[in-house]
Amino acid sequence: MRDYITIVTGLPRSGTSMVMQMLEAGGVEPLMDDHMVADIDNPGGYYEYEKVLDIPQDMSWLGDALGKSMKVLVGGLTALPSNYDYKVIYIHRDPGEVIVSLKRLLVRGGADPSYHDISDVIYREKLYTDRVKRWVLENDNVTLIHINHNQTLREPDNIAKQIANLIPDTDADAMAAAVNRDWYRNRVVDL
Repeated sequence: MRDYITIVTGLPRSGTSMVMQMLEAGGVEPLMDDHMVADIDNPGGYYEYEKVLDIPQDMSWLGDALGKSMKVLVGGLTALPSNYDYKVIYIHRDPGEVIVSLKRLLVRGGADPSYHDISDVIYREKLYTDRVKRWVLENDNVTLIHINHNQTLREPDNIAKQIANLIPDTDADAMAAAVNRDWYRNRVVDL
């Protein structure tokens, strides 16, 4: 049994669900519930666990994640307690694509997407990346890799090997095969 928690993190709409699908295919059970079901914005599912939204107020459930993978938005990552070991996969995506994807999601949900702009996404990405760097340096119970959304789609074998190096006893070939390029709809750059 894995004696750590595997965490997938990044900004909203950065590809965290794709990485969760890869991990599941590779043999890491996801900690998730059915509060967010698959839809046009995430045809493979969201892989979310509603209790994660309670971080840092309530983390009594965190032991349930031991040996599994879970999504944590990057803003909540540094609030995780130090009594567990974490293997963290931080996925980055082109800010323009994050905006396009986020706005489409918000419009479909009936929300006003106008308050999001690219400078806000760039600012948040830098802010959270800096916070996570400090958190990793201050905590010897955290191992972190950074991956890129577009590179994952272009080179799934390479990224799957990086993930397999972080998470031993995973099937890199199965992880690479789980990447579905057909779901790459909100693009600014071509592969």
